Amino acid sequence: MIASKCEYLLLRCMDFRLERAVEEWLQPYLGRTDVISIAGSCRVLAETPDSWPALFIWDNIGLAYEHHGVRRVILTQHQDCGAYGGAGAFGLAEAEKTRLVSDMQQVKESLCKRYPDLQVATYWIRQTGEGWEFEAVGGGAVK
Repeated sequence: MIASKCEYLLLRCMDFRLERAVEEWLQPYLGRTDVISIAGSCRVLAETPDSWPALFIWDNIGLAYEHHGVRRVILTQHQDCGAYGGAGAFGLAEAEKTRLVSDMQQVKESLCKRYPDLQVATYWIRQTGEGWEFEAVGGGAVK
């Protein structure tokens, strides 16, 4: 039995630099969103799906789905993620974005396979002169 209802689950990186930007961007969804914040969370799920960190994340996703009634997931990846070695590990900004968005898409596919009734939105977060910008990528924005 579902004790309480939650609309969204946000899977994000723990990077402190994103804290204010994510909070502002998430403002319309506060009070209706579970948050999983782990360094390189999409990388962990995409590259090492059977590792204990990935199983920990999957367990938390399952709890949000089963006990809180979450049916919408927001996946995010961000520029200069330390879990990937930072922006310098890629040489070009476009190569970095391509790789991180690809991992996020792989996680989206895994989520939809495990939970076919989920709606999954994916966002690339990049630094701009004014802070951080959220770009919907790969099929859908939060509704």
